[in-house]
Amino acid sequence: MSVKTKNFVAGTGYYEVLEVSSVATTNEIQRSFERLCEEYVDIKDEDPQVRKSSAETLYILTKAYETLTDPFQRMNYDDRKYGSKQNNNNEVETIFREGMKASKASNNDTAIRFFKESVELFPHRPIYRVNLAIAYFEANNKEEAVKELRMALMLDPTNEFAQEVVAKLLFNVSDKKGIGFFINKANRQLVMAVAGMIVLVGTLYFGVPQIKKLLISIVL
Repeated sequence: MSVKTKNFVAGTGYYEVLEVSSVATTNEIQRSFERLCEEYVDIKDEDPQVRKSSAETLYILTKAYETLTDPFQRMNYDDRKYGSKQNNNNEVETIFREGMKASKASNNDTAIRFFKESVELFPHRPIYRVNLAIAYFEANNKEEAVKELRMALMLDPTNEFAQEVVAKLLFNVSDKKGIGFFINKANRQLVMAVAGMIVLVGTLYFGVPQIKKLLISIVL
């Protein structure tokens, strides 16, 4: 049975191409991509016109899929398309809130499980990665904590929450002392600026792998 033909209007957004909402999870995007390929792509058809149409459709679907499943590309795409009007996914937010509850109850293993699920479903949102990093740090898994913080800052270098957590790790500020220390705006800005410079300069001169090792050596 021959596949159907799908025509895309010029300028159609990637979410519309894949027939998903702008808050679709990575799993939803993947399922929709596979369904659309099955419906509209057959590059082995005997009819050359069908093969040509399938190849064009596959190219457009693949471009949209690759953009929306890569956290860096998706974040940049959403920023350009929606700016500050980006919505949250209710399913992911529910999972994230469960992680926050577990974190407040000092149930680190449960918090990590919920935060990891949030990151897997919505990998382009730095806030989920920062909270996962905190949970890892509380569980004494500092290498994974640094990994998630690095990803959060790579996604959004201006993310103040991530910068603050990095600063606390770099300067080994205890939770009790940290509350008062960071309430002081001057101290907070100074430490965050220094932490940001360490990450930036280290990344520029030594590359991501080396700065990761540097951060791990500092916080361990």
